[in-house]
Amino acid sequence: MATGTVVLLDDVVITLATHSVADQTMSLSLSFGANMNDVTTFDSSGNSEFRPGLRSFTGSLNYISSEGTNEVTTLLWTAWSTGASLAFTAKGDGGSTGAANPEYAGTFYVSSFSPLDGAVGAVNTSTASLQGTAAVTRTV
Repeated sequence: MATGTVVLLDDVVITLATHSVADQTMSLSLSFGANMNDVTTFDSSGNSEFRPGLRSFTGSLNYISSEGTNEVTTLLWTAWSTGASLAFTAKGDGGSTGAANPEYAGTFYVSSFSPLDGAVGAVNTSTASLQGTAAVTRTV
């Protein structure tokens, strides 16, 4: 069992280009990684050795597609169609930012998204794939 503060994702705060979009967002995923560089030498005793290199992050956003000023679909379309980056912030709870509720902030490019996605009579829910650029920060 977790011994720290467990966050129930029911009051997530998400902004795109400083506009709150939590009211349209159904799920958010941020993934952080690093390229692993092989530094194996003859002195590695028959074992592979690696050191992290360049870091990167990606994200995905599942949202209810809604057209209009400062709506998710419009913000994503504008960024994708112009090749512009889009700033974001996200944290697991609407309360104060702190060790138990860190805020992540950064910039990404829209690598793909589906502004229309659904069946007859269904709510138009869509997914966007996001490629982070530069550093992401974690504020506690």
